[in-house]
Amino acid sequence: MKKIISLILALLLIIITLPLATALNYNGFVYVDNGDGTCSITGYNDFYAEDVVIPSKIDGLTVISITGFRQKNSIRYVSIPSTVTEIGDMAFYSCKKLYSVAIGTGVKTIGEKAFNGCVELTSVNLRNTEHLGDYAFYGCSKLEWVDCGTALKHIGTRAFWSDKMINYIKFAPTLETIGDYAFSNCELLPSLVFPDSLKSIGTSAFSNCIAIEALTFGTGELEIGAYAFENCILLTEVTIPENVTYIGRNAFAFRETDSTVFTHTVKINCHLGSAGVDYSVRNNAPVYIIELDRTINSFGDIDGDGDVTTLDAKKALRLAAKMNKKVTDDMLLLGDLNQNGRFDVEDANIILQRATGIV
Repeated sequence: MKKIISLILALLLIIITLPLATALNYNGFVYVDNGDGTCSITGYNDFYAEDVVIPSKIDGLTVISITGFRQKNSIRYVSIPSTVTEIGDMAFYSCKKLYSVAIGTGVKTIGEKAFNGCVELTSVNLRNTEHLGDYAFYGCSKLEWVDCGTALKHIGTRAFWSDKMINYIKFAPTLETIGDYAFSNCELLPSLVFPDSLKSIGTSAFSNCIAIEALTFGTGELEIGAYAFENCILLTEVTIPENVTYIGRNAFAFRETDSTVFTHTVKINCHLGSAGVDYSVRNNAPVYIIELDRTINSFGDIDGDGDVTTLDAKKALRLAAKMNKKVTDDMLLLGDLNQNGRFDVEDANIILQRATGIV
């Protein structure tokens, strides 16, 4: 027991003698000495400043991170030096008069809600930023121009959600992930070109982007999330390359407001055996199969009469039970709805559901 008490007292003594981080002040900037020759700006006490130039050094300490400018509504311009590697969470949250920000070349991370609600901000160049946090530019209603720089790998959830004025976006050649709802409701976004590095497009990432007319995908393996391009009403067709490995539910569908009914007016151009065919089968979307030079408007129409009926379901059951041994390539293409290479009861069940309006 005495040894345990002695150990506890020794630990308490160490804790008590540790130096505490003290908030200091320099020309209105509140900062903390990180103890390694660097400091972090954690606040700003000048409530009337319009142009703010973040210093690269304070009292000999290199400034490496900034936060604490939340709701400073006098600020109109901010310059961030190259020494800063991180713009922290909510750093400039709801700075309602901020119209211009110069992001330094050293900034690698922009935190969650960093510029959320900066309603006067019109353009942004992320330069060497690698990670853009969730809601980073959410609700920047006048933002028009976005250059993702040369190093960006991740765009967070709802990062640009409802920024309705964006009409220019240049993705970085390093981009790997676009988060859920990242650009949802950006109504002026033009045609998009995605880099070869892109690996995933999140759920509803570009839903309700009603000005998009064309999509160009890169050459790397890519997964497209559910509803990713839902209600992109000017998008009439899209070519899905073979490197796209998965397309989520109703990724290219149209749905009326508050409706649960989806329709598919976007024609999917793709190759046999690809994720594009799989998507079209699962979502009953029109598909143009490149090798066959043929458009299919309704999977399940085994008898080829132009409609999916209970007769198709009965025929699928007979084929599954090998009662009808003659199976043409065309019948298999139209009727193998679970894409397992053969007719079975599951195919017949799906066709029956389509014939009766259940799916």
